[in-house]
This record gives sequence, C-alpha cells and structure tokens, in this order.
Amino acid sequence: MVATPAPTAWPYRVHVADEREGRNLSVTLPTEFFVIVTKDAGPVIQWNLSLGRIASAGAAFAQQYPDVYNDQRDRWLPWLPNPEFQTFVGFHSFRVTADIRAEYHAELLRIEEFRGLPSRMACLYAWSSLEDARLAKRTIRGRFSGKIIRCTPAGILRAVRCNSALVNFAQRAERRGFLTDADTIRRLWRTYWSGSGEPLRLERQNLVDPAGPPETVTMSQEPLWEWLIDGSLKVEGDAEPSA
Repeated sequence: MVATPAPTAWPYRVHVADEREGRNLSVTLPTEFFVIVTKDAGPVIQWNLSLGRIASAGAAFAQQYPDVYNDQRDRWLPWLPNPEFQTFVGFHSFRVTADIRAEYHAELLRIEEFRGLPSRMACLYAWSSLEDARLAKRTIRGRFSGKIIRCTPAGILRAVRCNSALVNFAQRAERRGFLTDADTIRRLWRTYWSGSGEPLRLERQNLVDPAGPPETVTMSQEPLWEWLIDGSLKVEGDAEPSA
C-alpha cells in the first residue's frame, strides 16, 4: 500500500494501492472515471447527480469525523454474526445470506489488514475506461445495470484498484458452501485488497459421489478492474448517447 499525494482541496491523505506479482506498487490515479448509475438509484443520488457532483459515504464520514477517518478507525460492518443461530438453513436463506457473508468477510479483513483503503460498504465504484464499465455491465448483471456517466476527480481521499471478478467468485463460493475455514477466507480477500489479478480456484471432495471427481469453483482468468473511491467526483455528462 502506498500513500500518494494528489492535488485536492480535501485535507486528508490519499491512499492508492495496486499489486503485481505479490508486490505493492504505486499506480497513477486516472484523470477520468466511468460510473454506472444503477436503475435503483434513490432520490439522494438523483439529487446529487443533478448538482453535477457525487460523493462517497466515506467522504461524508471523513468530514464529520476527520480524526477517526485519518486514523483509519472507520468501520462499516452493518451485520454481526449471530452465535445463537442453531437451526436448519433453507436454500433461499442460504442464497440471500451468501452475498452478506462475502461482504462481511471483505470488510472484516479490510479493518484488520488494509485499513487505509476505502470500504466497499462506503465507496464509489468506478472504472478507468468506458470499455471496462461496459464489461462490468455485461458481466455483473443485476449489480450494475444502468447508464454510464463520465466523471473527473474532484477530491479523492482514498482509492484502490481491485479485481471485481474475485467478488463474483467469492459470492459463488459462499453459495456452494466452499468457504468454511478462516484461512481460505482470509487468503481470498487478501488477494482482493492487495489488488492482485491472480485467478483463484477452490477444490473439495465430491460430496455426492466421494469416489467421483472433486467439486471445484473457478474464477475468471481475466481480471475485471474496478476502482473503489472515497471522495468526490465531478459529473461531466453521459458517457454514451441516449438510446
């Protein structure tokens, strides 16, 4: 993780992280970003867009609690495990909570090992090229469905480039019950937060036919880079012509 100064009116540190071959290197913050405005964007988001500026929840927190933010003590865990939950789990419950478990584990490791990076629970999601934003819309249907706007940095507090293909991989692994031990979970999210493009693969004994081939969950070989941003972006306009 590398602290990189940037020209900004915000009186906070800027953290930019990337990883190649297991080494953290500084990366240049893009001069423009592409953001997908999801179809379920609420009135607050729509109002901010009308003003020509969008900001992360982390940025709002930093203004209200600058000492906590600068000391990297901000935590964004909206869920806590229930140790008294000792009943059977239905398929729907397991599927619904799979995404929650994935995000919980992601934030927990960020707090423990990558506190200088923006939380997935409080950041803006952006891409450094229109092609990457379009790929995200095609690849991650449902999570990113909407129009694409072009933005420029207006005050970045923290930023990190991560491989969003790993998020999809973690959610699928959770749904299929592959993430049952702490070491595997930590390795997975450590790979994500370090900015690695390493494709992961999980394997276990076939639960239906123990003598059969092992069960596996594989990750896309090609990374899908997304930027997690704490701060503010200026909206420059739609990135694509209206249909």
